[in-house]
Amino acid sequence: MWRGDVAMQRNPMELVTVKGTTIRVRKPRSLSPNDFQRLLDRFTDDCCLRMLALLGVSCGLPISEAPGIKWSDVDWLNKTIRIQRSIVKQVIGT
Repeated sequence: MWRGDVAMQRNPMELVTVKGTTIRVRKPRSLSPNDFQRLLDRFTDDCCLRMLALLGVSCGLPISEAPGIKWSDVDWLNKTIRIQRSIVKQVIGT
């Protein structure tokens, strides 16, 4: 844009492509607060699933990253969680 090669109103990021990435096909689904409360109500017997759901929603994690968290990913002293893996279609990936 500075040199005049691209029109000023065009977003320069439109010209950038990254090999090996995919374009989102479907719009992500989000739960309403009522839907999330109903989900938590179904996990009354399983405290692990309940904690996983609460952790995911409070940290804003995608549904594929929340089940990938291990206890070793949590740094209790520094109050941090390392997101290092995700699970998609029962396959664990980085």
